Amino acid sequence: MRLHPTPTNTPNPHAELLYWRSGAVIWLGSVALGVLQAVLWSRIAPREQYFVSPDGTFGALPTESYHQFASIAIFALLGVVAGVGVATAVWHWRSTRGMVAALIVAVGNALGALTAYLVGTELVTGTDPASVGPTSAQSVVGAAPTLGNLLVIVVQPALAIAVYTFLVVWNGRPDLGRPSRWAPKPAALPAAEPRSGNPNPYS
Repeated sequence: MRLHPTPTNTPNPHAELLYWRSGAVIWLGSVALGVLQAVLWSRIAPREQYFVSPDGTFGALPTESYHQFASIAIFALLGVVAGVGVATAVWHWRSTRGMVAALIVAVGNALGALTAYLVGTELVTGTDPASVGPTSAQSVVGAAPTLGNLLVIVVQPALAIAVYTFLVVWNGRPDLGRPSRWAPKPAALPAAEPRSGNPNPYS
């Protein structure tokens, strides 16, 4: 008796094209959203007030030390909103649901957060107290908000992939509700070869 191979799923060319297109759309949208995050952060992040002595020495005012933390917290909160929004929007794009879409969400949010970080630090304004130098009287200046190192951008993609994974688990369906047009196509079984000789193997 001849055994035939088990049919396997073959990639759907329409689905592959859709993933490329959706990836480009999501990544470009995430970068554009990152620019918007940067603009919002640069407008609402608080400056840290410094006093500058007549001899040019300076120091932060006692009540202003929390502003650096507030700047980072505001940036992270904007990233949370963006990450949840992107993950939810991609999930509602039913034809793209799956592991590939999860990777697209992660990369897109990483790009968006990096864009927000780079553009935001360029948009903020303020006065570096070290640049004031000696003056005739003590003065108070507002330094530009800061974000510290790049670790602050990890929040957005991490939360986005967590939200998307939760939606996948919550859905619970093997096909995740994708339209059948975009499902992988089953490979056709090879035609059975005609048997020769006695058709009854037990005779």
